[in-house]
Amino acid sequence: AEHKNTDAAISSYLIEAEHYAAQEKIDEARRALIGLTDNADPDYRNSPWAPYALYRLALLAERLGTDESLREANRRIEELIDRVEKSGEDHELIFAARLKQGDILSKRNDFAAAQRAYEFLVNRYARRPDVVYAQLALAKCRNAQSAADPDRAHTNAARLLFEQLRDRFDAPVDVRVEAGYNLGAILLREGRTAEAALVWWRDVIEAFPLDASRPLGRDAKRPYWLARTLCDLGDAQEKLGRTEEARRAYELVLEWKLPFGEEVARSRLQQLAAPPAKPAP
Repeated sequence: AEHKNTDAAISSYLIEAEHYAAQEKIDEARRALIGLTDNADPDYRNSPWAPYALYRLALLAERLGTDESLREANRRIEELIDRVEKSGEDHELIFAARLKQGDILSKRNDFAAAQRAYEFLVNRYARRPDVVYAQLALAKCRNAQSAADPDRAHTNAARLLFEQLRDRFDAPVDVRVEAGYNLGAILLREGRTAEAALVWWRDVIEAFPLDASRPLGRDAKRPYWLARTLCDLGDAQEKLGRTEEARRAYELVLEWKLPFGEEVARSRLQQLAAPPAKPAP
């Protein structure tokens, strides 16, 4: 009460919100943040902490997962960007906020708006090392729109972006592996099964094998995408009549102890090991 307009008092709303969020008390966390972002006192609304509070509000709303909460999350991000841009600064949160906005819009199947958010980042922050995450998101967004794509503009744009990311030596391995998987998936969708199998084996599995002596971080996405690649590769090789290559793909899922696809791999290996059924007399 005596120091309500100090930096410490204002930032305490964020600390309180994190305390409640850690306990999954989302409503209490949101109330704490709104006490900062929607405060009538201009010292609160215009404080350097307000953009962070708005960003956290968007994340909490997204966590609820309903269409209404996703709309609120998008609204809070727009509010964040509006406040920051009025200050004339290129705030560090702009990149993270726009990237999150694209993800939220994608969850609402508003891919055209999500595409604009990602393209904003790709064009404005082309020199940032982490722009590859916006490029990957843009490629996936274009790919998601390819179902209704008579002139193949989305498909061709997605393929080009996936190819560029797959070949970027300065990109994180997780990004390159996911891009390689998606590139093969596009080829498979077009009926180019042999080309898809080649991309998956050469550009994903051989290029980025798992090494048990080098543990991955908790947030690493490579095991998931390697598992998906191997399972889809095995299926593609079976369709091409390449039984040994298919078996090797499924075996790698088990050898690398991948968390996804183990059940599928075991089932397919059992079926490949079974003797062919005898023709009916």
